[in-house]
Amino acid sequence: YRIKNPGTYVLDCDIEFEPNPPENADENPNDIYSYGWIPQPEQEETYATGFIDNSFMGEYQLGFIAAVTIECDNVVFDLNGHTIEQSKVFYLQQRFFSVFLLNNKNFIEGQGPVFFGAEFSTVSNIIIKNGIIGRSSHHGILARQTENLLIEDVAFNNFDVAGISLSGFSDVIMRNLDIGPNNQDCPVTGRYLHARAMLPRYKKLVEESGEQSILINGEKKKIRDVIQRIVDSMNIIYNEEILGYEYDPDDELYQLAQLEFGNSNISPRVSDGGVVYGILLNGYGGAVMGLGTAPRYASNVHMENINIHDFVLNPIEKCKFALSNSPFTVRGPFADVFDADVASYVDEDGFLHYVGTPFSDAQLAYARAETSWSALSHTDMGKRFQRWTSGEIPLDYQNDVMWSCNTDIQLHVNKGPIGLRIDGISDAYLSNIGIDNLINIGSLGDTEKCGAYLKGNGHQDSQVQLGYTGTDNYGMIVVNSDNVVLENELTISNIESHNGIATGLNILRDAVLTLDLNAKIDINNINAGTQLALNTLTFADLPNKIPVACAVNLNLGSIEIMKEGGLIDDFVLIDQDTIAGHADCLDSLHISESDITTVPSACNNLEDGIQYILPYGLYAPNDYPLLPVRCSLGDTILDPSLSFETYQKYFSSLYMYDVGVGGPSLDDFATWREWFLPFENRDIKAVFKYGVSDDCSSE
Repeated sequence: YRIKNPGTYVLDCDIEFEPNPPENADENPNDIYSYGWIPQPEQEETYATGFIDNSFMGEYQLGFIAAVTIECDNVVFDLNGHTIEQSKVFYLQQRFFSVFLLNNKNFIEGQGPVFFGAEFSTVSNIIIKNGIIGRSSHHGILARQTENLLIEDVAFNNFDVAGISLSGFSDVIMRNLDIGPNNQDCPVTGRYLHARAMLPRYKKLVEESGEQSILINGEKKKIRDVIQRIVDSMNIIYNEEILGYEYDPDDELYQLAQLEFGNSNISPRVSDGGVVYGILLNGYGGAVMGLGTAPRYASNVHMENINIHDFVLNPIEKCKFALSNSPFTVRGPFADVFDADVASYVDEDGFLHYVGTPFSDAQLAYARAETSWSALSHTDMGKRFQRWTSGEIPLDYQNDVMWSCNTDIQLHVNKGPIGLRIDGISDAYLSNIGIDNLINIGSLGDTEKCGAYLKGNGHQDSQVQLGYTGTDNYGMIVVNSDNVVLENELTISNIESHNGIATGLNILRDAVLTLDLNAKIDINNINAGTQLALNTLTFADLPNKIPVACAVNLNLGSIEIMKEGGLIDDFVLIDQDTIAGHADCLDSLHISESDITTVPSACNNLEDGIQYILPYGLYAPNDYPLLPVRCSLGDTILDPSLSFETYQKYFSSLYMYDVGVGGPSLDDFATWREWFLPFENRDIKAVFKYGVSDDCSSE
């Protein structure tokens, strides 16, 4: 329902939203011709999709993106004690959805997987109150650049991504809110969203090129048959989940459908996405990449009496796949990354072979036959990739394949559960906030594809998000924000990560949390690595991090106290006996600036002579020790004679052939860049230059 006229709107019954179910839902629910659960051709004027003229430009080309859009100023929406949510069927079939959207489309200009139209409407003077916002495949409320917004006396539950997501706002009040649990019965992975969104494009493809054949692994296949196979595999998921069909577990197509789309191998069946929020407050636009990257375009938010609770998340890493002759990730129109893990394998000789799945075959068919730029959108499947999938050329896994890691199936940075994120905000006032029972059950990150890294994704700031972050769990994050004031109580409890770090309160880069006179922080039961055997990880085992449990983490951020002469322990109560991880957390609450020594990663701007550096920007005495080097005019001269044992930590191998002559061991064939390990760190290799010192024999 699109609200385009000011006024007061009152809900007079509970609503389970399920528009346009197709008549043939029991026979062919994902029929490309039926437009099931998406805008029909006769609705194009109201819900623009671009499906009719094949332009694929319009706000609704991802389907019905909201139950209610508010697209004008001065609106009161009174839930009147009722519930509004997706039906179970629509929750399955419409995987990108917000119950309330306070814009005419999901994304600001220049963001989003496809072009949703040139116009972007924002609103002011909006009230949403008094009821329950339930099941949603993304958000309860999504609003961008809204002014004068009040959300009060509302309960949110069964969302996949966030109860409330606001960005670029000004003058917001949220009070008396109960947020949680997130949806813990999600039947499908994010790949099902891609397949559903592609159906109208598949329709065009079949109508224009259905009889055309393409070569896949040396076998000619009609495009019509390729698309029917993906539809059949999607129908298996629908029929099993909605209609209760039972399939032979040995059936090949059933196995492929479960491999790509099914989410029944975990309990509870929670989202495989990279993050879930109670409340997300972001400075501008989407917040799918790293923490602290948005400009501070949002201001003045008051939050009072908010309870965030009971999240479970299972982030699944899907690394970016690219070929060595191209830096671009292989993907489809919706940035649907090619999933090499399920669509290919490496043989014993080190060659990568394409085997294909219903979805990856459909990706190939679309990339080869579609010619419309607007329809192709983000598609990047170059000629070399196409020749490989056709069976014409081999790929050497070590030399021809490039990976980027720490991303989910939509190429977004993994983050884990976050109760409250305040990012890029000026003037935020908090009172009586409770965050309880957030659990991350995600597995450790891949250690083979990208090796050890501090930053697996180009949008990740490793100083605030280190290594693989899909196992992280945070009660509350404040980053890149100023004048964030806690006026009353903040309670954070029961933050648990099965395999990673767990932190109650994070104050990160360029953020200050100010404690008012009546502020009180109570933190207890923070548990890290609860399902990981002790000594599985050390500080050297990046990208995965040793599970550290922290009540409070001040990392390039700080806490200030308004009370003159006040002590931090008068305002912060931590039950240390309930903070448990595999290693101790740095007590950043009680460290003063005078206690902090900054160590550079190279000799830039250092005086000549012997200096100490940390090439990775990390310090751990046993794994990343201080490295003595010789500095000369800003150059860093590596001299193992200063501390041979320390230098061994930073090389793939180190052997002294003679006095003053060293190199890799005789069985180590590493190149120079591979030999000095910090060069392989994707954080710093782009800014390091190396050479031979002017006089290697000099001291």
